[in-house]
Amino acid sequence: MDSTLSTAAPASKGRDDGDQPYSEKGVFMAEGLLLAEQRRQNRRELLYYLRVTDRQNGEDLGRMADIHGQGMLILGDKPLEIGLAYQADLELPKTLIDQGVQPKLPLDFEAVWSRPGPRNSTYQETGVRFLNLDADGLSLIRKLIDIFSMPSAKSY
Repeated sequence: MDSTLSTAAPASKGRDDGDQPYSEKGVFMAEGLLLAEQRRQNRRELLYYLRVTDRQNGEDLGRMADIHGQGMLILGDKPLEIGLAYQADLELPKTLIDQGVQPKLPLDFEAVWSRPGPRNSTYQETGVRFLNLDADGLSLIRKLIDIFSMPSAKSY
């Protein structure tokens, strides 16, 4: 699989400056790299790098590096396939489990982009977008952010 950065955002016509495509959302893209953020929410880095596993076969997909209400960043040994939908589980911290929360948060997501880690190229970063996240799942993500996020302004 190609480990270069890619995106699932469709490029469209409407811009006339050479090879620089223009996306439907008005985001310029160069070599597949989004030059402006499409997400509407700030990513939040947590104190834990929680494990993400494939719900079907238990395969380790990586560790969650940051999260928000629309998606998360996964660090793994290999890239996730861009455009592919995954059914996964996010393993939750013992602190929450001790409070009666289920040990895993089921998440369906689509891999949107992937690239080698900027600090350590032996790891692959993959940005994913949640699919069909229900109110309970969003509430649990907010709880994770409220309790375990790194110090700074909180946003969902």
